[in-house]
This record gives sequence, structure tokens and C-alpha cells, in this order.
Amino acid sequence: MYIDDDSKEFLEEARVSAILNKYCKFLPVAIAFGKKKEWKDGKQVDTAEDNIINDTTPLWTRKPSELKDEDYKKFYRDLYPMSDEPLFWIHLNVDFPFHLTGVLYFPKIKSNIDMQKNKIQLYCNQVYVTDEVEGIVPDFLTLMHGVIDSPDIPLNVSRSYLQSDANVKKISGYISKKVSDRLQSIFKNDRKEFEQKWNDLKIFINYGMLTEEDFYDKANKYALLQDTEGKLYTYEEYKTLITAEQTDKDGNLVYLYANNKDKEYGFIEAATAKVYNVLLMDGQLDVALISLLERKFEKTRFTRVDSDTVERLIVKEEQKESELKNSERDILTGVFQSRMPKMEKKEFYVQVQAMGEDDSPIMITQSEYMLRMKEM
Repeated sequence: MYIDDDSKEFLEEARVSAILNKYCKFLPVAIAFGKKKEWKDGKQVDTAEDNIINDTTPLWTRKPSELKDEDYKKFYRDLYPMSDEPLFWIHLNVDFPFHLTGVLYFPKIKSNIDMQKNKIQLYCNQVYVTDEVEGIVPDFLTLMHGVIDSPDIPLNVSRSYLQSDANVKKISGYISKKVSDRLQSIFKNDRKEFEQKWNDLKIFINYGMLTEEDFYDKANKYALLQDTEGKLYTYEEYKTLITAEQTDKDGNLVYLYANNKDKEYGFIEAATAKVYNVLLMDGQLDVALISLLERKFEKTRFTRVDSDTVERLIVKEEQKESELKNSERDILTGVFQSRMPKMEKKEFYVQVQAMGEDDSPIMITQSEYMLRMKEM
């Protein structure tokens, strides 16, 4: 084989090693690249032993019963050397109606920057195919890391093939179900561990519920809501908790929430003083989730705790009118409007109304609609 000058990088040991590592790392046939090296007299020299660069029996080809937790963690470190330890993993192994093996990991996601897709590697009989698995894995699970191996997916996989092939659709549904079953099992068998890892897991679960109807139907049994005190509840548990105190005069259940515990501290305190419970919805997808839950839950609305005075957050009876005369209202309104900043568009609206004895005499609020749009 002849290499021209433009391609001489492929004669460099480091370049060839990188290519072999990417495409041949798990081939079922041993690949030798040079000889193993050892240190002798202060420098590296070749030995007589072949340098085998691949693992012919990678973790996903072995039975789960043969493997320990440390084996899964080591494999994860091999795949992603600089990553934190994974939260959980799922070993996939199915023979019918399609063939599929693999190991998927839930990584720790610290911020939006860490929400990187294309961390799942696709193989066909241990031959590397691609790391772009959209279409094979449900969209919300492209945040996961790991390996999928299926001989039913061709080596020259294309987007049009993924969209039309029946096996691919079955594989996607199977993976989604396995993930849901695994989360359900952890929640059922060790709720304490599940709760400890909830802040890391909720990005997957909330994303899944927002994008997959079938996943929502399963996940709403173990998805959690967290209040400002740090306590966690299933959807059903939370509904039971607030029904008595947070049902308005029209029979609607009102879920109060805060986006920022520190900035909305005064409003949270006022609500808890009235024996209301306030949820903390400060996650990356929480505002979108609120809109979903309002559609899913019957006679329910979510209200941000700083969107109105505490007396009006949950109206339990017809509001009594203020005893002020209209002329007095007009005078007070004029006083406040004269002190507001001058703007091209009028953005401040003054309301004069009776308030509770413990309320501040003046409150500045923004409507729930505007707050939510801003967060979106």
C-alpha cells in the first residue's frame, strides 16, 4: 500500500492508533498493532509479544450474572475516561423479535452544557457503525451514554433507513420500555436511593414525559415533585397532601410553585404561613413540565407564588370589595402612577384592594402568564 504526501499522517503511529481505537476497539477478532513495549535502560523498547488493541469479548456480550457493579463502572471509565461515575445502568439483551445487546448508562448532568447528545455508540456484531443514534433511541434517551449492538441494523445505516425500518421502531420502543422498567424497579426497591439521585435523574424523566406519550403513562407513577423544604412526593402523594387546603372555590386544585427559593423567599413564607405547600420548580425543563401536567391533571392549575397576593393565590370564597369609594381609589391610583418610571409603553397597572392584616401594604407582582413566558 502506498501513501502519498497529502496523507502521510496515516503513517504516524498515534494517528493509526486513534483510528484503530475508534473503529476496531471491540472487534470479535484480535487486532495486533505492533509489539508491546517495556521500559529498559530508561527508554521504551519493543517486546516479542503482540500489542492487541481490542477487547474481543466486551462487557455487553457477556451475561449480566457474570458481571459485578465494578465491571460496569470500569467499562464506563474505558468509554468516557474523564466522566463522573454513572448513576445507574441497564444491560440490554433480547433475541426476539430482533437481536439487540448493549449497556446504557445514566450520566450525571450538572448543567445545560453537559446535555450532550451522541454519546451512545452503535455497533453491528461488534463493528462500530456510528455515534448518531437519533431514530434508533428515543430522543430523550440520546442524553444517555453507552453501547448498543444489533445485527439487524446494517453497517451503511442511513437516516431514510432509520425512518422506514420496522425493526428500528421496535428497538426504539423496547429501549424506552427497558429504561422505564429499570427506573420503576429502583424506585420500588430502594426509594431512598432513587430520591438521593432524583436531581440527576429528573432531566431524563421530565424530557421523556414531555416527548413520549407512552413514557409519560409509565413514568408518572415514579416521577417526583420536590417542595421548598426538600421533601419529595409522587404525583399522587402530592395531590393527597394539598387537596384539603389548596382547592379553590371552583373546585380546582392549585399547585403553588417557586422558581427561585431565595428571590421568592417572602412570597414562600407568606404562603406557608397559610398552611400552603410550595413546590420548587427550578429545573431546566420544569416550566415546560408544568404546562404538560396542567393538561394531564383534571381541574388543576399551577400558580407561581409571586404572581399575586397570598390572599388571591387560592380564592376560596368570593372576594369582598374594598370599602374605599371610587374617588379614593382614583386618588391612590394617581399617586402610584405618578411615581412609576416613565416608559414608552405603559407596563404598570395599579389595583387598589383589601389585603390581609399581615400583608405588606404594597406589592409588585407579575401575571402568571408573563412569568411563565419569561421562563420559557
